[in-house]
Amino acid sequence: MNVDYYEVLEVDSKATKEEIRKSYILKSKTAHPDVGGSAEEFSQINEAYKVLYDDEARRIYDATGKSIYNPIEIEEESKNLLIGIFTEIIEFDDFWYQKDILSDILEDLKRRQTARTRDTSIVKKLIGKYEKMIGKVKKKEKEDEDGDNIFDKVILQKIQTKKEELALAKLDVKIIARSIEVLDEYKFTAADDSIMDFLKTSAEKAWSTMDSRYIENKINKKIAKYGVDTDNRGQRSSRGMKIIQEEDLKE
Repeated sequence: MNVDYYEVLEVDSKATKEEIRKSYILKSKTAHPDVGGSAEEFSQINEAYKVLYDDEARRIYDATGKSIYNPIEIEEESKNLLIGIFTEIIEFDDFWYQKDILSDILEDLKRRQTARTRDTSIVKKLIGKYEKMIGKVKKKEKEDEDGDNIFDKVILQKIQTKKEELALAKLDVKIIARSIEVLDEYKFTAADDSIMDFLKTSAEKAWSTMDSRYIENKINKKIAKYGVDTDNRGQRSSRGMKIIQEEDLKE
């Protein structure tokens, strides 16, 4: 069940860090177990404060409703990621039974980890570039006190957006890292030879049937095209089949 940390601290979603700190101090004094409060409520207040006072954690919370300080949420997300990759491999890889599926999952996780780590590096550089441009473009005439520099406004909006992207990328890296740890707790047990032989034979028969039907269909189309004769037993004449074979060589 998701908790609204703003409600826990009784502050507005746009509250400043100072307002969050003051509210935390007041509520923690009355919620502490030593003065009659409950341990659960006190713990919730502490977590709400840690999330909302930390700029990066707050961005993640505002965007996803998740807390980077809540190990239960990280654990759930990491397991959901593992199960998602696991089922995807089974559903879309016809030969999953021939290899260690956990190795494929690990490879997928490492690929995601590399991509998201690269994303954090790219976004950090973009934030730095935008920050350096603040105040560089100015109006020739004196600006109003409220400020009406359209370029600075766009830059600030971009910085805010990129910081949110950075926070989410870091959260993904953390979840993927935990997924790799969870995966390491499992091992793959291959099917015994009889099951493997059955699966391989079934697959080969399926492909063989498909190939036979394809070839038969192709021959029938050629017969219709060239009018191949048949003898009184309904067998295709050797002369007619030779025409079909010659046409196949031309293709």
